[in-house]
Amino acid sequence: MESGWKMDEVSQKIIGEVKGVSDPNALSEKAAQEYKILKTARDNIVERAELQEEDKKLDADLKKVRRELAAAKKEMESRIDAEQKRGRQEACSELAIEVNSLQKNVENLAKERALVKQKNISDRIARETEALYIDNDVKKSEIADICKEDSLPLFCKNRLYYALFAPKGLYDLLILICTQIVAFGIIPLIIYLFIRDRRPVHLLFIYIGAVALFGGIYMLLFYFTKIKHADAIKQARGIYNEIRKNKRQIKNIEASIRGDKDESGYDFGDVDIRLQTARKELEEKTAQLEAAKAEFENVTKEKIRADIEAENKDRLDSLIAETNKMSSDKSRVQKRLDKLDEEYKAVVEEKIPKDFRSVQKLNKLVSLFEMNAATTIDSAVLIVKSNRK
Repeated sequence: MESGWKMDEVSQKIIGEVKGVSDPNALSEKAAQEYKILKTARDNIVERAELQEEDKKLDADLKKVRRELAAAKKEMESRIDAEQKRGRQEACSELAIEVNSLQKNVENLAKERALVKQKNISDRIARETEALYIDNDVKKSEIADICKEDSLPLFCKNRLYYALFAPKGLYDLLILICTQIVAFGIIPLIIYLFIRDRRPVHLLFIYIGAVALFGGIYMLLFYFTKIKHADAIKQARGIYNEIRKNKRQIKNIEASIRGDKDESGYDFGDVDIRLQTARKELEEKTAQLEAAKAEFENVTKEKIRADIEAENKDRLDSLIAETNKMSSDKSRVQKRLDKLDEEYKAVVEEKIPKDFRSVQKLNKLVSLFEMNAATTIDSAVLIVKSNRK
């Protein structure tokens, strides 16, 4: 605090005027009020600065201790997870290996049983369709004999011939349509695409040629086979119909056998016994594994957590207590700062000139009152300003 500083003549005159006031009691009371305002303003600024610094330090310390607390909790949880994982593996790994081994054994036996069943089904299908296959072979021989006796070409024994020249049924009609598409559509188009300087007229001639060629061949074969040997073709067509009927019956028998859920007529040997035993062992071992898992989850897991939390309790409690204390101190400081801010607005901003709101300048004003050199803030300000000139 500055005191005893030299005053010029103007200052001395102002002080003389102040001392010459006619009502010293009123002046003394007003001076005391003004002096109190100055001290309150100075103390407010000092305390606010100190508390702001303290608040800043508390804020930094609080962030630091909160980071330490979060890191400590994270470290503890990581250790708990690792210990629980290790404990779970120790409690269940051997049983899990045994369960996996038994599961593979059951799967292998199930595959073996499926293969045995498939063989039984194949044997049953072969038995129940044998007569139909034999009948079809006989009928094919009959068609061959008919073609031979009537001097028909070998291709007249082919299934495709009857689909093209004596179609019957949707399947034959589909074959006929596809053949026509290939002969009169796809082949001409491919030929057209291989022409280097092609024009639409080329495609027209190609289609005319295809119709003439393939149509001519078809009509010649139609005439020399189906027309000249109509009775033989008709007889062979009827036999082919019977062959198709037998094939449909074979498919129906096969579908019926494969869809039959009754396995009583099949011979599985000892596969079922071994599979049943393996499944029972798997169920027992699986139950043991589930019991071990339940024991770990309900007891051991929580014990691991409790033990590790107990080990870290003092450290965490200390950090929590430190955090709470710093939070409380920060709250206290903040409340006091709020009150000082209100006081600053009411006293400093309202009563003290803007260029005198510093501790150093307020000390000068206070010293003037203590030296009885001023009785009002305005007079003290005037003295300090005049002394600076």
